[in-house]
Formats: sequence, C-alpha cells, structure tokens
Amino acid sequence: MMTDMDEDFTTAVLKLAGLAIKADEATDREDWAQAIEILKESVAIIPKELNQRNPQFKPRMLSTIGSFYQLLGKPQQAKKYL
Repeated sequence: MMTDMDEDFTTAVLKLAGLAIKADEATDREDWAQAIEILKESVAIIPKELNQRNPQFKPRMLSTIGSFYQLLGKPQQAKKYL
C-alpha cells in the first residue's frame, strides 16, 4: 500500500518526466526560452527524495538552464545558473 508521501513522490516524478519530454521538444525546435521556462518549473517541483537519491540532478538542470541562456545571448542570466 502506498503512503501519501509515496504518492506525492510518484506524482512529482511523473510530472518531471512529462516536463522533460516538453523541454526536449522545445530544444529540438531550438526554442531555448520555452525550454528554460519548462526547466525552471521542473526545478521547482523536484521532490526532496529525488535530491537525496541523486544529488547531482538539480545542479545539472540548473546548469542546463544557464547554457540555454547563453544560447539566447543572455550571459548575465546564464551566470545565475552556471
């Protein structure tokens, strides 16, 4: 039987997976601004348990956001994430 915490974690991971697909589609179109917004939304919902299991997950997402800002020619915003 799943606990509320397990359900919350599962829901968050499924939402992250859906957002990852959307971000991938945006990068395929080279729509860096949309990809940034999707990744920012993803970072905001990363469950604590996922950070504990994979401590490099969030920093890699933040670095990717910074890289996309660089592609948009916005180095000041990029510095916040790199």
